[in-house]
Amino acid sequence: MAKSGQEPSVPYEPKPPDWIVLTTKDGDLGYHGYHPPQPGRDEEILSESNILNGYFEPHFVAGELWQGTETFGGVFKQTSKNGLDSLQDIMAKVLAKRAQLHAVVDPNSFKLPSRVTFASDKRAVWFKDLADSSFPLQRLAKSVPVGYKTIEFIEMLYSSSTPVDRTFWYIHVLGAIDIQARTRNTPRPSTSIEWTNVITAYMKRQLLETAIPTVVKTSSAISRQNVRKSKLSDPEGRDEWVARYAYSLDLLRLFYDGDLLDQPTFLTWLASLSTGADGLSPHQFVFVVRLVDEYFDLVASNRAFSTPIIEGCLLQWIEAESSAPQYAKFISNEIATLVLRFLCTNGDLFITRTVATHRSTLSEIIAHAFALLDPDHVDRLRGTVTGKLQNLLDRATATISITLPQDDDTSEVQTRLRDIESLNDLDVSTDLSAFEFLPQPMQSAMGNLDFRIFSRRLATLLSWATHPDQAGNPEARPYIACSLIALWKQRAIAAVPNTSQVLQRYLLAWLEEKGLLRPLLTTALKSPLSSGITREKGEMEAILSLFGDLVRRRLFSFSDFLTRMTSYGNSTSPQNGDTPDPLQQGMSPFTMSTDFDHLSLLRFIPLWEKVPDQVLSQRKIVLYGIRIKKTREDLTEKEIRAEIRGVLPVLFNGPTASEPFSKERLQRTLVANKFVQARVLHHWLLDLVKGHIARMSAISDLHPTPVLALSDYRILTDIFAWTGCYFAIWELNRMMLQHTSDDDLLSAVLSCFRLYLDIWVGTLLVDQLTQNLLEANARLKEQMRKSSKNILTFLSELKASCILSPAIMGLIDYEQEEARRVLAPEISTFSPAPPLLPHILAAVQNDSLTQPGDLATTIWYKNREHADWGSASWQAVIAAINGRSWNLSIQNTEMAHRFAQFVSSVDAHLPDGLGHVIKTWFETTGVVALLQATDEVWLTLRDMCLSLAFDGVIAPGLLLDGFVYPQWQLALRHRDYDHHQWPRLQRTLNLVSILVNCSSQHLDTRDSRLETYLETSRVRIIHPSHIHTLVDGIVTLFILKHNQETNSAVQLRLKSFLSDLLDDAFVSRNILSRVKLLRNSFHRALDAYPNCRTGLINDFRLCLRCEATKDLEPSNLMGLQWALILDKIDVWTFEKISLDLKLVQQLLHLKDSTEDGLFGRFQHQAALDEFANALINHPLTASTTALLRELLKDADPILISKIILKGLGKLRETFSVAFSNLDDLPASLRSVKEVFRLVVTFGQLQKTSEAEWPLNERDEFLGIWMDQMSALKTAIQSHREHSIGIHNICDAICLMARVIHFVIEIIGPSLGPKAVGFVALLIEIAILVGGGIVYDEITCQLLLDTVCIFYDDCSKDIKGQLVKVLSERFPTTSLPSTLPLQVRIRLDSILPFIPHDKLAAGLARAQRTGGLYELTSHLRGRPWEWIPSIEPRDEPTPLATRVRNTAVMPLELFGSTSRGEAISSETDGDHSGDVWSFRDSIASEDLLTRAWKESRVAWDVKSLDGIEKSGASAFSPGASRTSVYMTTSSGMTSPIAAYPRGPQPSSAPTVETLIAEPMDVEPSRGLKRKVRLDDEGDGDEVMVISEQPKSGRTIKPKEKNKK
Repeated sequence: MAKSGQEPSVPYEPKPPDWIVLTTKDGDLGYHGYHPPQPGRDEEILSESNILNGYFEPHFVAGELWQGTETFGGVFKQTSKNGLDSLQDIMAKVLAKRAQLHAVVDPNSFKLPSRVTFASDKRAVWFKDLADSSFPLQRLAKSVPVGYKTIEFIEMLYSSSTPVDRTFWYIHVLGAIDIQARTRNTPRPSTSIEWTNVITAYMKRQLLETAIPTVVKTSSAISRQNVRKSKLSDPEGRDEWVARYAYSLDLLRLFYDGDLLDQPTFLTWLASLSTGADGLSPHQFVFVVRLVDEYFDLVASNRAFSTPIIEGCLLQWIEAESSAPQYAKFISNEIATLVLRFLCTNGDLFITRTVATHRSTLSEIIAHAFALLDPDHVDRLRGTVTGKLQNLLDRATATISITLPQDDDTSEVQTRLRDIESLNDLDVSTDLSAFEFLPQPMQSAMGNLDFRIFSRRLATLLSWATHPDQAGNPEARPYIACSLIALWKQRAIAAVPNTSQVLQRYLLAWLEEKGLLRPLLTTALKSPLSSGITREKGEMEAILSLFGDLVRRRLFSFSDFLTRMTSYGNSTSPQNGDTPDPLQQGMSPFTMSTDFDHLSLLRFIPLWEKVPDQVLSQRKIVLYGIRIKKTREDLTEKEIRAEIRGVLPVLFNGPTASEPFSKERLQRTLVANKFVQARVLHHWLLDLVKGHIARMSAISDLHPTPVLALSDYRILTDIFAWTGCYFAIWELNRMMLQHTSDDDLLSAVLSCFRLYLDIWVGTLLVDQLTQNLLEANARLKEQMRKSSKNILTFLSELKASCILSPAIMGLIDYEQEEARRVLAPEISTFSPAPPLLPHILAAVQNDSLTQPGDLATTIWYKNREHADWGSASWQAVIAAINGRSWNLSIQNTEMAHRFAQFVSSVDAHLPDGLGHVIKTWFETTGVVALLQATDEVWLTLRDMCLSLAFDGVIAPGLLLDGFVYPQWQLALRHRDYDHHQWPRLQRTLNLVSILVNCSSQHLDTRDSRLETYLETSRVRIIHPSHIHTLVDGIVTLFILKHNQETNSAVQLRLKSFLSDLLDDAFVSRNILSRVKLLRNSFHRALDAYPNCRTGLINDFRLCLRCEATKDLEPSNLMGLQWALILDKIDVWTFEKISLDLKLVQQLLHLKDSTEDGLFGRFQHQAALDEFANALINHPLTASTTALLRELLKDADPILISKIILKGLGKLRETFSVAFSNLDDLPASLRSVKEVFRLVVTFGQLQKTSEAEWPLNERDEFLGIWMDQMSALKTAIQSHREHSIGIHNICDAICLMARVIHFVIEIIGPSLGPKAVGFVALLIEIAILVGGGIVYDEITCQLLLDTVCIFYDDCSKDIKGQLVKVLSERFPTTSLPSTLPLQVRIRLDSILPFIPHDKLAAGLARAQRTGGLYELTSHLRGRPWEWIPSIEPRDEPTPLATRVRNTAVMPLELFGSTSRGEAISSETDGDHSGDVWSFRDSIASEDLLTRAWKESRVAWDVKSLDGIEKSGASAFSPGASRTSVYMTTSSGMTSPIAAYPRGPQPSSAPTVETLIAEPMDVEPSRGLKRKVRLDDEGDGDEVMVISEQPKSGRTIKPKEKNKK
């Protein structure tokens, strides 16, 4: 009991949640899926059977226990036939039995109205009745007047105000009558096409009436004009037009909804309106857009109709603003919306030539469409559509204009060429600290540093520094590279961990590529991106200089390198130190051979810093073995020291050398390797020099003696320069600046600095050099109380030509300003100075100017207040030289020297010097004076100016500008220049030899400093800021040499001079380093002097000195020579070879124009053929092909065309044998790709016209292409029989497709009749690779894109043939079932259009023929015959089983047969809540299925017939024989209606009684419960027994008492 104060406990009653429904609404059968435990249930009883076997739910329906396994199993086990065939026979018997028990379908009894010809009165009355909506159509249908298929007929119906639906009925009846009147042999009635043409023509006429008003002239002789107005101009016309157009639209919609419209005809009409052939303006095109939008699904289903509409939208968009600006916004909105809808529906429709051509317009349209959408929801759509659009545009562009993808090799070549070009532009005026050539490593996606770009650029930099054919000083380039690496390391230390190790790794990788690290064999194929392992002359020496400086700057670890070389061993090194003696060979070790082993770098590398003895011992062991004690290097060092003692005894406290110094006294020193030279000269000799200068400096403080004799200084600098010990020169000159005060020695030091300025710039020592010069100037000011004029001049040159730090430039400015302030007069006036010529003439006449310095000081003292006294002094000197009033016994050279001393003294007294005054004189009056001067005056002026240039008063280049170039220009302008005027030209050539070639034979002087001065002057003349004038001058001499009016003797002398000038290694190297400058100068000359083109081109080639093409001549162009040239092309020789080949091409053209026409053209064509053959047949890599493209991008178009045609011929030959053996397909693909890459590469340079490709070769090529594609199709179908992978076959198909794309670019957009076979073959292969056999999306899309382009390019006639062939070969039902949905949709859009019949869409439209499905045409066009029924409708009786065939649609068309079921009427009453009401109206269910449902679902007492039942007959729909759901065995009742009264035999039924008589078995023990079957009954109860009682009797339901 419950405690007091508490409510009693409620018994637990398990209930499911509210959302679980009952199993049935009658009877306690529980809930769906909910089975809680309950006491007393069978499953809770622990019986013996439940314990041993577990509980099994009993069957509530006896029919569930029956199975047809035994019955059918015996049939299947028959060995006489297949089991499925037996089953088919059984079912055929069943169906035949059912067909015998029921009536067949009655013949069709529908009859069309009769067509008569009325008189005009009756006809008018009939049409009046037709227009009356209240007049019944049944009366009108008794007789129908004749109508005509014209737009006037439609206009008549509209004018009579006939409603659209009645108009549609009348036209429908006319069409049905017309079809019935036709002969039965007509395969497809044309009624739909004819009436579609009528409707569309009617609408088109209305569209044309909306044209914008135009002015039309009635006659050329009459000034009166007629204005043709538009229908929409006035309100009345507009309303009438709108009503008529709305009528047309409604009629069109009825035609379309009734399947009376011929869809292909209608869509073709829409597409033709969009193409612009009808001349629709943008505002008229909007109506077309609205029509397309209304029938969009139909239009977008096939690209034959949608693509012209899309292209029309693009063209109308462009025209909209110009033709109808007031409606532009509305038109743009409509077009943009439609185009966006097309793009979102099917983007493949945009694969056309027009879209690819107007891709920017399409992007603009899509952007405009996005602007019209809701901003809150457009972002995601924009991202999707934009990416899709870009992909489509790229596909379309790639199909119509083939472009090779930018592969790694091609981009590598282009990038390498750009990098080399930027490196070749470096000079002394480049700020290396701002030139970030080596990039910082990028952060990869994995978080690591990406060094790929850095490693590539580092390899380029190292190769550029060591290759001899690059621009700039080859001795300075290694140091520039080291500086760039050092600057990169400074920037990268913070970002790159272990920077030194990273740099060491990539430097070693470059050495390994060069073959200087590992003892490996050379590669078989030389890469065009590097100079290879076989090095050019001088390359090894540059490598040694490069890595020697890297070791000096701690950028390359020599100890780590030595350790690696120790691990590799010394198998290739000479044993016992027995290396070849270079002296016996008479040459340097670097010119003995261009092949070096991997120990060469270790053997020859110069070590500028002192290394420990342990490292040197390890090096000796690696090179010569552990047992060797004395090597050739030790002997060489001893011999070099002996030679040094002989030429520099002063360093060893010996007497002055008696023999003159020359290279012959240093034979061993000059041929020794770099390692030995650095050990002896840089370490041993330099230390001796330092000690000697230190001793002499201490002595010079007591006695004014130089710390080093000038001769000894020059010997030292020569030795260091000849052996490349530039750092020794640097240290020597630094010491000299610190200790010397002698003017001559200081001038020599400054000249040496100038001579090697590019090296100091490359080593980043310019700032330090400037600082040392400033310190030396400060020391000299302190000692001599004045600044050094030479140092200040050199500082000014450095400031003008080099990049200095701001602090250093400020110090230079300060020193110059201080020196100027010291020399500036206290009082200055702008009044002209008095004439100074009398004073100078007096000095010249009296003592021949023996005291020029005193004279200059006197003139300065007297005239220093005048600002122009320096200019007056120069003018007086010029006048004095022209007067030649000195003692003629004194040589002109001596007088020139005295005048130079005078001018130098005047320059020393001027704050700004005299250089600008002299330069102004040369540019103005000096030009005429020098041209008119006699030889004596000219030579005197020349020698004076040379001395001034040596003293630094003027620049050496000013002599060429004043003395040489004007004379050359004058000679070029003279038409009658002969050998009598040669002396004037000869003296200028002598001056050029002096300044440029350092030739002293034309000077009458014995000055020991002359050689140094000349070398310094040459370096200053060939400075990047002045070399362009020298190049222009040399080209002027070439023009003068080839001028036809020049004397032949003069031409020979000019030829000899130019040959000697260019043979100078220094001149040739510096001119060739400026190839662009030389090319531009020659091109200007070629344009200005066309008569000299041949000679100038040959001279230009001579200046280039291209080793690869030097033997190439227009008269001898053989294939072997071209092949040799192709082998030598790489990125390092690219510039020279490309320029020389262009020159050869110009020579060929000139030869054609000068020789006999036919013979010249033949030779030209033969030469081009030879080159094209050599190029096509030469093995080329992708990088070499890209390099050749850059090489020939400006070549002769004829040559490019020949290369393309030869390449196509090579492809044709390759195709013939490429795919014959599928096992060798990868190798065949490689060969085809190589040739195709070459052809496409040159095809991008120029498009070859169709006329250049012979017709027979073109047809042969296309035929072979078709054969190979057919072979690939067969290979796909039988790919399992071959060892080759399917992906290789797909690659071959893609390659062949790209080949045909390229061919189409050549022969034009149309293939003619061949397009039919091409398109059919491509579609077949696309089906195979699109899922028919294998699914390869890329290949399938590429082929279908190609099909789209080919189809669009076909003419109208070819398209008709193509549609016919495709319809026969690719019916829709023939497509494989394995095709993915997207592929099937795209194929449906490409294949011929199939109308979307609404009325027949759900009917059987296919039949099986020979095992394949085919679309039938029995229902096509039938809607015209199926006119709307206007007869009264008789409802069938509820139990009628006979089918009446009285409808307009004959049931025979559909193969209809009676199944024995009645057709229930829709007015049979309310079946809500009845599960049978959810079934189809026609029942064809078998008894077993229905019995199973009847046993589990409660039925209402109202049967599905609508008749209320009572008693046992109301139990189930199967209780009545006349039920709607009668079976074929009509004599049998439902097993539920008559439950078995007792045990039934357990034998299986026969096949004939299978459906009607389920087998009964003895049920097991079960549960008894009462079930209320009907809430509306009279209390009938049925006891459902799930097992037979023990008494053996069956409890029958209690029947209702009948009254």
